[in-house]
Amino acid sequence: MSTFDELCGIAGYTRALERQLRPAFDIQVFYLDQYLMRSTQRRVNRLADREIKAICKALSGFDAVNIQLEFGTLGMTQRQIMRRLDWLCRAAPTLSVTFHTILDDEGPAWGDVFALLGQGKVKAARNMVFGGTKNRDLARKTYGLLRRMQRSKPTRVIVHTRRDARMMKDIHRINEVLHHPLAFIDGETATEARAAVSRNDFPLLRQVPPDAKLIGTFGFVSGYKGFETAIEAMRYLPEDHHLLIFGGIHPQTIRRHEPRDPYIDRLL
Repeated sequence: MSTFDELCGIAGYTRALERQLRPAFDIQVFYLDQYLMRSTQRRVNRLADREIKAICKALSGFDAVNIQLEFGTLGMTQRQIMRRLDWLCRAAPTLSVTFHTILDDEGPAWGDVFALLGQGKVKAARNMVFGGTKNRDLARKTYGLLRRMQRSKPTRVIVHTRRDARMMKDIHRINEVLHHPLAFIDGETATEARAAVSRNDFPLLRQVPPDAKLIGTFGFVSGYKGFETAIEAMRYLPEDHHLLIFGGIHPQTIRRHEPRDPYIDRLL
């Protein structure tokens, strides 16, 4: 289960996995329609639940099921997300869940909250408390669900770093944890891309001296990814180093009647 036919990092990752795995396995991708899954309208919400139940009914015919889990792809509310994730996990004969976001189950960082209050940033402090509490509850319910699943069926968790793998195993008590690099293409494809692409393919780079050293960041531009850190780091590098930000605002976060995303304004 994954997003697939849309502009989304998880969709891109799933398409790359499918290309690499299809020669060896019979694969079917169940597409999580984001119009249905992320709607808060009651009628559309029922249609989304019906879609998930149809997927669950089909899963009994598969040897193994993988869920590419980015929590927001299953719903907008905690109730939506956990209800649908529970149905999918129970229906899978053999289950693996790939985590693209690891939620902290410790709750709000109270030191940071009090620091914001001390600066008079009440709204920011309130948002931090709300977000931390929401993430804590969602994390605890998700990890608890997977612990229950592993008692009755083969259950594996896949993460992208060794540190996250240790946390899943040691703290959240998941028995089988694998860590796979977040790689989109194989070595042969990467070599072909390097041979076929040059700086001249990017009009803005024609203004940069040919001997300049280029540092790139890639992906949707969002506050939690730390683009400010990369920008700040440029202060400490020689002037021939240039930072390139490849990416844009995630389609799901674009708001109506907003001339420019507030985070983009902060970066500028």
